[in-house]
Order: sequence, then structure tokens, then C-alpha cells
Amino acid sequence: MSINKILSWVGLALLAVATVFYFSGPPKDIIGKFQFGDKEVDGLPTAVMSGAVASHYDADGSLNYSFEAEHMYHFREVADDGEVRGYTTVDQPRMVMYREDSPWNVSARRGRIDDDETIELQDDVIVFQQNSDGSKATLRTAKLTLEPSQKLAYTTLPVTIDAPHGHIEAIGMKADLGKKTIRLLSKVKGVYEP
Repeated sequence: MSINKILSWVGLALLAVATVFYFSGPPKDIIGKFQFGDKEVDGLPTAVMSGAVASHYDADGSLNYSFEAEHMYHFREVADDGEVRGYTTVDQPRMVMYREDSPWNVSARRGRIDDDETIELQDDVIVFQQNSDGSKATLRTAKLTLEPSQKLAYTTLPVTIDAPHGHIEAIGMKADLGKKTIRLLSKVKGVYEP
């Protein structure tokens, strides 16, 4: 078989493959889905990070919060208005939001970070603070949205709070971790132990 015949067959094979891809739909349909925990997302990530660690500082140079994750997957998508937006899915996120006294520690099984740096944590979300006297306050929920620069956290789902002197259950909450205030939204039940 001559080299011309081989090149002709290779060219024909490449043309056949290109035709199949062309007629099988948009690239998103060809690439398929990317599995993230129990959730599927369209396409493949544009960047992948393992063992990610980041520190964020205030304008005055003081540490505002630190962030760690086992894995991070960054995706880009084109919105209906044509604007390209990005988001990052996160495995095992851990975060520390610093205050003048004791920091708030946050962890979850997975999360999503949007372009505006809002972080949505899901599955076994735990927020705790260890006080200087050794006591610990712990908040648990299934889903929590964080605005770390402002030290804000909120959810519409059930929340439990365990502290040295009691236990509280509620549906929904808004917290300003910087000011140490938590507003419970509805169906609040609690036990106080002096």
C-alpha cells in the first residue's frame, strides 16, 4: 500500500470522526457531564486544583480569612445574556474567619464559589468557635451561604446550635460572625442550662 493511499484513508477517517462530532450536537453534549459529589455539571472543568490553600487580607493588611480545600474544579459558562461567568466547585472546604478574639471555623463536604466570591456550602456544614476559656459553640446545617469578606452567613434550612449553656433548633438564620450576632428566622426551640 502506498503512502498516498494511507494518507487518503487517514484523512477519510478524520473526516468521518469530525462529521460525527459535528452532527452529534453542541460540544457540551459531546463532552457530557462531570460528576461532583452526587451532582452532575455540564462539561469539563477549565482548571483543577488539589490541596488548595488561600489567605485573604483586609485593606489594612490583617488576615481576614483563610480557605483550604482538598480539590477545586473551576468551570466557565455562557449565560443567556452572552456574558461568560465562572464558578468553582469544592471538595471538603475548610475555612477560618478571623476576629479580634477567637476565630470562626467552617467546614463542609462540598461547596461552590461564584465569581462574586459568595460561597455556598453543602452537606454536613459545621461552624464552630472555641472561646479562650475552652468552651465551644457549634452550629450545624445542611446548607449555608457565606460572604466571607463581610463575615456573613445565612440559610433557610434547619439549624442546630450547641453551646456550653444550651441547645437551640430553628428554621433559617442570618449571622454576622464579625459582630457575633445570630438571628434565627422561625420555629425556634431551645433549652437553657445555667
